[in-house]
Amino acid sequence: MEHHHLVLTGLSGAGKSTVGQLLASTSGRRFCDLDRQLEVAFELSISEMFDTWGEDGFRRREFALLKSILDGEPTVIAAGGGALVTDISRQIVRTNGLLVWLRVTPAIAAQRVSRSESRPLLQGNIQNALEQLLALRRTSYADCDFSIDTDERTPEEAVGCILDWLAGRS
Repeated sequence: MEHHHLVLTGLSGAGKSTVGQLLASTSGRRFCDLDRQLEVAFELSISEMFDTWGEDGFRRREFALLKSILDGEPTVIAAGGGALVTDISRQIVRTNGLLVWLRVTPAIAAQRVSRSESRPLLQGNIQNALEQLLALRRTSYADCDFSIDTDERTPEEAVGCILDWLAGRS
């Protein structure tokens, strides 16, 4: 089976959006940032969605959007850090896609996200929050088809590693 879709997962700050855009242009797929698509679809920020629907309501909408994207043309999807933590979400992706975990240490991720917009699950001590999220999600992330450390890699180097891995699967 050909795997049309590549779905990137990992903590906030792992580089999913940056690596995803480069990977899409290099591999001839379209790119979708799941969080941005949700913001466009519902005309709310991610924080506003969490405030309005809670995490469960947000995850239901996120899952429905992910499924609809997977029904379309080959895409590199930058999934939110919690989008693939359930068995069913990973199973849906695997029907016609591959999962890639962009690993990042909480310390590096905290440095990266402190330079960006507010994220609803990262309140207070960002590094501590990321450590807690990683502890909760590590098993789900480890259930991916491929993983790559992004702490010391440029986005271009990460893309090269992913493309090499894909070439080796052929």
